[in-house]
Formats: sequence, structure tokens, C-alpha cells
Amino acid sequence: MFLPTLSQADPATAVETLPEEAAECRHLLTLCEAVRARGQALQEREAKAERKSYQEDKKAHETEKVLTRWEKALGNSHAAHQQVHVEAVHDEKAQEYEDRLRAANKAAAKIRAKHATMPACFQQCSDVLNLEEFR
Repeated sequence: MFLPTLSQADPATAVETLPEEAAECRHLLTLCEAVRARGQALQEREAKAERKSYQEDKKAHETEKVLTRWEKALGNSHAAHQQVHVEAVHDEKAQEYEDRLRAANKAAAKIRAKHATMPACFQQCSDVLNLEEFR
């Protein structure tokens, strides 16, 4: 599935060049789908990390005393480096999600400003947009 990258163009600025409400709605729905996809990927990543953490903790409790586990973890720089990398990737993905969410809401605000009433397509993005802001 093709999802627009934010580096292509500012989605809110792109709205200004769209000729009619139908084109604006297609653009907004594309942005909302990108937010949903990033959010889903982020949730799956977090769930996987939680399961892995739970399994590792369970195994550690079964095989070692808590103090020994911490001493081993502190001495294992590779494991610590790997954990830092995993956290950095997660932070990057979370930031991408937030950027896409901001872009979708910014584009929606520009679309809304062009119309006397909120376009019907906003309802299709109700899980992404804060619709109360656009009424």
C-alpha cells in the first residue's frame, strides 16, 4: 500500500491547490489512512515488545535471582545497546505517527476553512480527526 511521506510536500499546503471538495476529501482520506496504518504498526510493535518483555522476565525469574539478573544485564553491553536501539526505533515510529496525525489535522483545518459546513468526508476520518474542532 502506498502511503504518502511527509517529505513529499506539506499536506496542508497541498489542500490549497486542490480544485474541489471531492479532491480535498480524497487527499484527506489518504492522510487519514496513513495515520491509521502508522498507528496500527505502532500498536503491533508495542504488543510484540510487551510479549517479548514478558517472556524474558518470566524466563529470568525462573532461572536467576533478581540481583543476579540485574548484574548480568548491567555487564552485558550488547544487550543494553540492543535495548537502546529498540527504544530509538520505537521513538522514531511514534514521532512519525504524531507527525502524520498533525498533518492530517492541519489539512482538515484548511479544508474546513474553505467550506461553509464541514465536508461529509470528515466523518470517515473521525477516528483520526478531532471533529469538535471542525464543527
